[in-house]
Amino acid sequence: MRTIGEIPHPTYKITVLHHNAKYTLQIEGNMVTQSYKFRESESINGMSYFTNLLAESSILQTIKKTNNLLIVNRKNMMTIENDSPLFEEII
Repeated sequence: MRTIGEIPHPTYKITVLHHNAKYTLQIEGNMVTQSYKFRESESINGMSYFTNLLAESSILQTIKKTNNLLIVNRKNMMTIENDSPLFEEII
């Protein structure tokens, strides 16, 4: 997998990767990661596509909402309701 480039953003680290005729748009922030895969085509053929895609404010708003949900889910997974271990003790 090869890094094509990064898209500057004040909150998230946004990276575009390429491997086997597929692009991966990876958004990282607040200990969670979102990844979106795209097949290479005439319209999806490099960094300019992803830069233009993220220039639309509605896309970034959706990413922000999803990121916030992932953070809540992560916090819920980290909270243990009681003091019992999650796994049986193995001797």
